[in-house]
Amino acid sequence: IEFFLTYFSGKSLSSLTENNIMQAVAKMPNRKHRQIWEARRDAALRKGLPVPDYVEKTVSAATRSQHLSFMRGLLKIAADEWKWIEKAPVVKVRKPVSRRIRWLTQDEVSTLIKCMPESFRHIVIFALATGLRRSNIIDLEWSQVDMQRKVAWIHQEKAKAGRAM
Repeated sequence: IEFFLTYFSGKSLSSLTENNIMQAVAKMPNRKHRQIWEARRDAALRKGLPVPDYVEKTVSAATRSQHLSFMRGLLKIAADEWKWIEKAPVVKVRKPVSRRIRWLTQDEVSTLIKCMPESFRHIVIFALATGLRRSNIIDLEWSQVDMQRKVAWIHQEKAKAGRAM
């Protein structure tokens, strides 16, 4: 809301268009980047060091998408439920493609297991070995475990993908 208020404060909801919203979000500055720079600037001033130059950085596609989704939802509620506007403008949001896949290295796994309290160690090892989510591990019942074959399974209604694992 804070971001959109800087652009649309004083304007009526009915005057907002998809174009206005898209233009505002397209040049959206990265506020966290600015905060980090300000902290570095303040530290440099306290120490009597030269202040680093500020280079503005825009937000990621995912952040733009989240803001557009929020605004789309807000405008739909304003039109459909609150009846503040006749019709909400169409705000198209493309879901960004997530390309980040990260695997723990063997050293990270060893460190993680060593740092765990003894009571959690076996649970963490089981989670790493199976890739199960916390809720799947917590809700696991003995009827889903075959110790002789060293197999455990998740019922499809409890699996995220909606199919048995």
